[in-house]
Amino acid sequence: MIYTSVSFERVEAICNLLVAEEIVPNWFRDVPVIRPEKTLKPKDACGREDALLLDDQRAVIVPGEEEWAILIPEFLPPYSAEDDALDGVLDDIGARARSLAKSH
Repeated sequence: MIYTSVSFERVEAICNLLVAEEIVPNWFRDVPVIRPEKTLKPKDACGREDALLLDDQRAVIVPGEEEWAILIPEFLPPYSAEDDALDGVLDDIGARARSLAKSH
């Protein structure tokens, strides 16, 4: 699921672009999108105990829920094709996903 403060229209445009550029599979367009009610992104809103939150804003993490968050550098204009921040956290995402799979 995508947990974002970005408008649904913008998320849809981004998902469509990622599919068109063959960066993600077609099913990515159908990934559910949820929005935080306020500034924070509480884990229980996603309805899963095995979730991870990849975010570029430390301020959205609920105090005491830091264990589910993976922070990534903020992606700001001017956007660069050389931005590799996601590559930098992929190992962490994989390690955390494996750890979650073992515990469930």
